[in-house]
Amino acid sequence: MSLIPCSDCGREISSLAPACVHCGRPTVPVRAYAVAPYMAAAPVACPLCSAAVTHPNARTGGAAWCERCGGQLIFGTDGALVRAVPRSSVPLVHQPQHVQQVVYVGKQKSVGTAIALAFLFGPLGMFYSTVSGALIMCVVTLFAMLATFGMAIFVTAPICMIWAANAASEHNRRQAYALNAAA
Repeated sequence: MSLIPCSDCGREISSLAPACVHCGRPTVPVRAYAVAPYMAAAPVACPLCSAAVTHPNARTGGAAWCERCGGQLIFGTDGALVRAVPRSSVPLVHQPQHVQQVVYVGKQKSVGTAIALAFLFGPLGMFYSTVSGALIMCVVTLFAMLATFGMAIFVTAPICMIWAANAASEHNRRQAYALNAAA
C-alpha cells in the first residue's frame, strides 16, 4: 500500500482505497464496480466530452465521474442524467474531521520559591523547577565537592539558584505560549 495523489482534489489517499476520502472521486474505473442486473442502466454519453459513462446505481440517484474529462455526472432517482459539472467547478467536499484538542493546564511555578529552595537545599532544591537540571547539578556538585574538600558549594549554590530561576521562568513562558496557542 502506498499513498497516491487524488486525480481530482490532489490530496494523498491510499492506493487501495476505492474512492478518495476527501472528495469522493472513485480511484478505480467505474466499470470495475459490480452491477446488479436489476440495477443496470445503459451507458450515458457525458455531455462534456461524449465519453460513455455507466453509473452502477443509476436508478437510485447519485453521482458518477467521467473517466475521460473528470466531470461529475449527477443522476436523479429515475436514472436520468440531471446535471453535468465540469471538473474545475466541482466543489471539494471535505469530510468533517473531529480533532481532539488536548490543553494542558498546569500551575505556574514561582521564581522566588525556586531561588529560595535552591539556596536552602542546593541541587536538591532544584527539583521544584527542573528535574534534569537538578540531577545534573547533583552529580556536578558531588564531584566538585569531593575534589575541593567541600569548598565547591560556594560556586555551585549560586549556579543552582540561577538555573532554578531560569527553569521556573521558562516553564511559565512555555505554559503561557501553550495557553495562547490553544485559544
